[in-house]
Amino acid sequence: MKVIENGVCAAIGFKAGSIHCGIRKNQTKDDLALIVSDTICQTAAVYTKNKVKAAPILVTKKHLINGMSQAIIVNSGNANACNPKEIENAELEAQCAADYLNMDVENVLVASTGVIGQVLPIEKIQDKVSDINLSSENNSNAAKAIMTTDTKEKTVAVEFKMGSVTCHMGGICKGSGMIHPNMGTMLAFITTDCKVEQNVLQSCLLDNTNKTFNRVSVDGDTSTNDMCIVMANGMAQNEII
Repeated sequence: MKVIENGVCAAIGFKAGSIHCGIRKNQTKDDLALIVSDTICQTAAVYTKNKVKAAPILVTKKHLINGMSQAIIVNSGNANACNPKEIENAELEAQCAADYLNMDVENVLVASTGVIGQVLPIEKIQDKVSDINLSSENNSNAAKAIMTTDTKEKTVAVEFKMGSVTCHMGGICKGSGMIHPNMGTMLAFITTDCKVEQNVLQSCLLDNTNKTFNRVSVDGDTSTNDMCIVMANGMAQNEII
């Protein structure tokens, strides 16, 4: 295995992008990101074990009933949690991304991070999502856009062999406070071009998060929005795992 550059854009067929849409008052920081695959992906996910789960998790779980996705829309600055319009606005967030990307809304996953208890200004996302420039060079922009109290972006990528075929895997993550065993205020998005069955992907993700993310503690708090998603589009064309 070899460490490489470009995070979630390192795998074949993945692009990302971000923009400042106005959720955050800081005009210099992007607060909306997209991660998009050229094709449908086998997808695995794990979520916070907090009893209270925010609408983005509930909508994402619903969209992942079939174990497939093609895009993730992520906003920072507002968790869209514990407010009367959270489900409606999470669904609208997925829909505006689907409209921009010209794909079925069920193939769009949703994540939010930030202040809890405030209504998400969904119209700001709807107004700006189509201005996001998607590129295979935009990993760093997306990584920075999902940050809240983080002091630096968190990104990694590797290449590895499956038989004679070179595959790639990369990810971005955010999380600084409210981290305790069983996730925490953390979002992690991982992409790979390796061809792998969904049940195997889910099993591997669960096994690894139990050894890693679910053992991390910063301040003893868990949160409402935490998730880790892995998207595998199979474009490396290795023999399926």
